Amino acid sequence: MQHAVKHMNEGFYQVYDKIELYDYSDAFDQWLKAIFIGIFIEQSRGQIRTLAALENHHISLSNSTIPANHLKHHQLIMIIQKLSQELRTFYNLYVIDGYTYEQLSAIFLITHVHSKSILSVARAQLEQIIYKSGYTSL
Repeated sequence: MQHAVKHMNEGFYQVYDKIELYDYSDAFDQWLKAIFIGIFIEQSRGQIRTLAALENHHISLSNSTIPANHLKHHQLIMIIQKLSQELRTFYNLYVIDGYTYEQLSAIFLITHVHSKSILSVARAQLEQIIYKSGYTSL
């Protein structure tokens, strides 16, 4: 929670500090979103690099599919929140914000292969969380 407050404070400071750079012909919410994503990425960049160790971490995957379409919105949020901050950042940028592997690689200064590896670990951990939480019976 303290990290979230820190990110929010930094974000609003940046908005206040850079308001003269805002182009009024663009949507304000998109400009605001870009600032907050930039702050979060900058503060998470060092933590993401430490995920290189995860490339050697083996997680057993089942061959069955996850019935994610049966999960409610609040259940999905709770499941994603169980990921580490680093994996959650990567996963959210890829799945929710639509960043590509190449974009994530450039943002976090890692290789394209490492980017794919991190997302693979995030998916595997989400799958395990779903099965351990008993959401498969929904």
